[in-house]
Amino acid sequence: HEAGHALINILLDCNSSVEYVSIIRRKSHYGLTRTLKNEQENHDIKVLYNKICYCMAGEAAEELIFSY
Repeated sequence: HEAGHALINILLDCNSSVEYVSIIRRKSHYGLTRTLKNEQENHDIKVLYNKICYCMAGEAAEELIFSY
């Protein structure tokens, strides 16, 4: 799941770089993908589309691997 987020962030150039990926459970979270935000973030349609893809990438990765 977290690898899906990280991979899409790199492939689509989501205006942020992956800082940290963890699959260790902490409190109510099963994993974490932390990104560093770009200071000059613009909000054109391509950036917003890439962010939506980034958010959905974890579910897509699980579906590809586990065939839910």
